Amino acid sequence: MLTDFEILLVDRDELEFLAAEISFKGQRLCQIYREEIDGKRGNLVIEFLQDLYVIAHDVKMIMSLQNFNLVVEQAKNSIDAEPLLNT
Repeated sequence: MLTDFEILLVDRDELEFLAAEISFKGQRLCQIYREEIDGKRGNLVIEFLQDLYVIAHDVKMIMSLQNFNLVVEQAKNSIDAEPLLNT
């Protein structure tokens, strides 16, 4: 279900652009962001997160590929609509 996903726009210090962070059932899953090439938007990158933030209950990371693709597209559209940071 698409309601199992959440997209947050986050500002990472090392990036010139906002990143879209995707969570699944409350657990952070990945961040999507654009590389910077000479101050311009470069290629999209997806970084799957392996960090210390784990919610209290186990989340089985099993999801519909179709729904995941839809959420990734929504995240991409969100970051493409954002201007450069620190300009």
